[in-house]
Amino acid sequence: MSEETCGSRTPNGVALCTIQPGHDGDHFDLKLDVSWPPEPVSPPQPEDGPDYVIPDSVRTRVELHRAQTAYDLTLLRAQLDTSTVSSTVSRRLRARREQLTAELDAWAYLAKVSRSPR
Repeated sequence: MSEETCGSRTPNGVALCTIQPGHDGDHFDLKLDVSWPPEPVSPPQPEDGPDYVIPDSVRTRVELHRAQTAYDLTLLRAQLDTSTVSSTVSRRLRARREQLTAELDAWAYLAKVSRSPR
């Protein structure tokens, strides 16, 4: 590491190099006692292979939301079966059923995309 102060922080906390671009070595800020590589890390590209897949935790979370929405819709349909058709409560339940049905369709689509993103 160089003894020369290389970085500074902007008000939003982003580290910036105060030396001309292209200097050798890691960037280092003596005041903050932090260093970072000379080149910014680029995001993974599709040609990089298996590292560019959706993480299992994301797929699991999408599937969890889809299953929870399906469960909520099942409970709501059971409530609709026991309520009077022309009541205000029934009208609200039918509106909520429409919302949950659309939400379930959206989660199902996201689950499909997360299983095979390409």
